[in-house]
Amino acid sequence: MADEVDRDYTAAHDFPMLVPDDSIDTTLASLVDMAEYVGDAFEVGLLLLVPGGAIHGNLVSKKRWYAEWFAGIGGGAGSIGRIFRVINEAAGKMADDGSVFDHTGVYVHILDGCLLNPQGQTNRMPWRIKLNQVTAWSLGAATGQGAEQGVN
Repeated sequence: MADEVDRDYTAAHDFPMLVPDDSIDTTLASLVDMAEYVGDAFEVGLLLLVPGGAIHGNLVSKKRWYAEWFAGIGGGAGSIGRIFRVINEAAGKMADDGSVFDHTGVYVHILDGCLLNPQGQTNRMPWRIKLNQVTAWSLGAATGQGAEQGVN
């Protein structure tokens, strides 16, 4: 729109300088970057080891993750999705692509993800995992007989 003002989000009070983190796997970080570059068409199965268990699901772009997350929590008047969106729009934290600005780190965006741990497995849901919390990973998601029970 012609009357919109370009914002310098790096000058915002909540935009910290990211400190290089040696605990981040650069190959996984490159896959996350690739998801952002390719966009909605990008999807690859991952298995991530994180504190508390393992998450298997599909790596997608942040834009696609937020679109599906908002669809899942509802967008109608009075829904948590609508309230969340309105609050973040008022705070200037909604990006033009429908995602939310977050300057606290780099995240892996997983759809249809399941957390596996000794207690069992969660239902499939969207997961947003801070990249520096991933201790190990592999391409591919758990599939085949036993995957739904967390055994594979």
